[in-house]
Amino acid sequence: MFNKSYASVSTDPDLLTSFLSALYRFSEEVSTKQQGIESVEMGGLKWVYIDKDNLLYIAAADKTDKTSNLRSQVNVIRINFTDKFPECKDDEFSEKWDGNITKFEVFSDKVDELKDHWKKLEKVTDAAEMMDILEVYQHIFNSLSKIIHTIKKGREQLDEKMIHLKEVLPKSFQNAVYSDSGWDILTINVFQQDINEEELRTSLISMLQYYIDILREIFKDKMPEIIRTLIFPYIRSDWKRISNLKLDKMFIDLFLT
Repeated sequence: MFNKSYASVSTDPDLLTSFLSALYRFSEEVSTKQQGIESVEMGGLKWVYIDKDNLLYIAAADKTDKTSNLRSQVNVIRINFTDKFPECKDDEFSEKWDGNITKFEVFSDKVDELKDHWKKLEKVTDAAEMMDILEVYQHIFNSLSKIIHTIKKGREQLDEKMIHLKEVLPKSFQNAVYSDSGWDILTINVFQQDINEEELRTSLISMLQYYIDILREIFKDKMPEIIRTLIFPYIRSDWKRISNLKLDKMFIDLFLT
């Protein structure tokens, strides 16, 4: 009846739809609860199904996308579709329908509208998570800044290396500030179009690793005690957020090895 694709599909849409529908109906027959599959990974994609109001709604997305989010989006599309074409909910619709799909083509604009809306929400959600990541790292940099003023030998080399580090960081990190008080990374604008979460994570752990390595050279055998005294209390207090942001393993590797 209706299909919309945002990527090139080599398979004929009608053939693909027929196959996916047959797969769903087959799963209903073999299921002990007479329920079809809700999602399946196939062909490098994740396929999500919703069977409602005598219609079968199917969406495909990247395998890394959360199934729950996809199902919610498909459900919104379903509601909008039946609001636009309420006759489709009629139990006798399949018998009365003449097979003409052109009337449903106008729904394409609504799908575009929903997609743009979800894209904006995704960007805001991603930015919020990146701000959380920045805040966690800032807490650690702030904790380490408490020992900077005690450095008598090697402070000049530390400052020079940090200034050089900033020069080789990605463009999106050029708003970060290094001063006598250490690093201020909350000045990084996570709403920039040229920054993404993977780049943020990679660059931050590289910064912190380099910083810790230099401090270890300066404080030598005192560094384990500094980490226990300054870093561990914060990590314990904010462990839930650190774990949710998937920073736990990196911090364990960095501070306990």
